[in-house]
Amino acid sequence: MPISSQQLQRIGVRIGEVRRKSVSDVIRTTGSVAVDERGLAYVQVRFAGYIQKVFVDSTYQYVRKGQPLFTIYSPEILSTEREFQLA
Repeated sequence: MPISSQQLQRIGVRIGEVRRKSVSDVIRTTGSVAVDERGLAYVQVRFAGYIQKVFVDSTYQYVRKGQPLFTIYSPEILSTEREFQLA
């Protein structure tokens, strides 16, 4: 639905050239933020254990390839590792 320039003027819409400047006023507004789920990945391990330390501690925090997410303790893996070392 097109809006005439008189209607825009009546409701207080101002049109001007875009320029960069400091803003000292506080602007309160409402809105919503959505996450692009194409950039999310789910992490699953293939053995029993529990997480000892978490390095990425906030939801949707950006991580780089190779960055550790957590350390995990697994009695099963520890036992297998010891058996391998003794063999």
